[in-house]
Amino acid sequence: MIKKSDISLYPSYYDTYYFPILPDLDILDLLKWRTEHVISFYSQIPAEKWSFRYQPEKWSIKEIVQHIIDAEQIFNYRALCFLRNEKTHLPSYDQDEYVLNSNADLKTHENLLNSLTIQAMFTYNFFKDLQKEDFLKSGFANDASTQVGALLLAIIGHDMHHRMVIENNYL
Repeated sequence: MIKKSDISLYPSYYDTYYFPILPDLDILDLLKWRTEHVISFYSQIPAEKWSFRYQPEKWSIKEIVQHIIDAEQIFNYRALCFLRNEKTHLPSYDQDEYVLNSNADLKTHENLLNSLTIQAMFTYNFFKDLQKEDFLKSGFANDASTQVGALLLAIIGHDMHHRMVIENNYL
């Protein structure tokens, strides 16, 4: 069993957006909970809300979901690199450029839900059999030493962060 309090290497912004909203429980239990609940949350959003923006410069729910998928793929790739002892410093990414170039608003919400389901299941299967020592392995990404466990917590916390934004500003 490994908990959030066992993880010490990660970018400082994780403490702003992700870690404060996560309980200090076994991270695999958190992952299982997230996997079970992610689709139920997004599938309950009415179809007419998926293209809504609460301010002109804010992302639509379609763009938020695409952003979650993109970020999760990037965090999974970083975790894979660290698990395989990659020594290369992995780059950051510009989330606004990714969203701008995603064409998310041209996609159906059903397609985005399907992609999110597949991504969440991949993430669950990727992490579920790791051992405690695997979660403590680290590498360098986004200008910071980061442990594999921190990347998983970021995936879970990132999704929870955006769910709270959607609940507070879109629904």
